[in-house]
Amino acid sequence: MVRCENYHCVFNGENDTCFTDVIAIKGKLATNSSETLCGSFTAKTKVSNAEFATDFFKETRKPADIGSIECEASQCMFNRSFNCYAQQVEINESGAKCLTFKK
Repeated sequence: MVRCENYHCVFNGENDTCFTDVIAIKGKLATNSSETLCGSFTAKTKVSNAEFATDFFKETRKPADIGSIECEASQCMFNRSFNCYAQQVEINESGAKCLTFKK
C-alpha cells in the first residue's frame, strides 16, 4: 500500500492515495528518509488548471501500488535492484520524503 500525505501534489487523492503510474523515489546517496524525495511529485500550482486535471484523472486513474515504485535509494533495506519491497510506503507532506526508508 502506498500512502501519500502530500496534498500539494496533483497525484494525491482521497484518503492519502497516490494516483500516478510510477512513483520515482530519488536519493542515490541517501542514508536516511530526509535525504529522499518523491521524484513524481508535481505541485498543483505548477499544473495549469489543476482542478480540471484532477477531475480528468479521477475518471481514468487507479491507485499506485508498491510494484510501481522505482527507487534510487540503494542504501535502503527495502531496495532490491532499484525496486521497493516494503509492504507499505509512506510519503510525507513536508518535502515529499519517503518515510519508509530504513538503512
